[in-house]
Amino acid sequence: MYPIQFLLVDGKAATIRPMTLEDLVAIAAMHDRLSKQSLYYRYFASHKPSLDVLREQMQLSQSRGAALVAVLDSSPDEIIGMAYYLLTADNVSVAEPAFLVEDSFQGQGLGHALFEGLVHEAQLQAVRGFQLFILPENQRMFHILNQKLFPMERHYLDGMFEVQLYLNPQAAQ
Repeated sequence: MYPIQFLLVDGKAATIRPMTLEDLVAIAAMHDRLSKQSLYYRYFASHKPSLDVLREQMQLSQSRGAALVAVLDSSPDEIIGMAYYLLTADNVSVAEPAFLVEDSFQGQGLGHALFEGLVHEAQLQAVRGFQLFILPENQRMFHILNQKLFPMERHYLDGMFEVQLYLNPQAAQ
C-alpha cells in the first residue's frame, strides 16, 4: 500500500509512508515550525516535546501501534505531517490516535489522508475503534471526523471531548 501519493489542495505532490526511527530529526524540525496553537491542539500545551519524548512516542507507536509521516515530493527529507496510534493498555482492540500537520499545510487535505492511512493500518491490526481526546476549539479535527462515515460517540469531559470512533460498524452496537 505504501507509499501513498496524492495532491494537496494547492496542487503540490505529497507522499505518506510509514514512520521510521530515522525520522526523529525531521519530526523535531517540523515541531520547530509549528505554531503554539498547533502544539496546544496536539499536546494540550503550547511547548514542543523534547527529543527524548518524541523518540519514546516513535518507539511506542512502532511496537504498540502504527505511525505514518507525510513529505512533499519536492522535499522528501522534510516531514510536513505525522499521525500515529497506540493500542490502549486495557483494550488492545481500541487505539488512541494522534495527528499533527505543519501549519502551512493545514487545510490542504493532508489530515484527511493521514487519517485514512491510520484507519487502514488499524483495520489490518483488527483495531475496532479509536478513542480521541479533542479540545473543543480544534475544529479542524472535528471536521476530519465528521467527514468519515464511522459511527461515533462524543462526550464532554474535563474541558475536552472524548470521542469514540467505531471502525467496525458492529462494534458500535
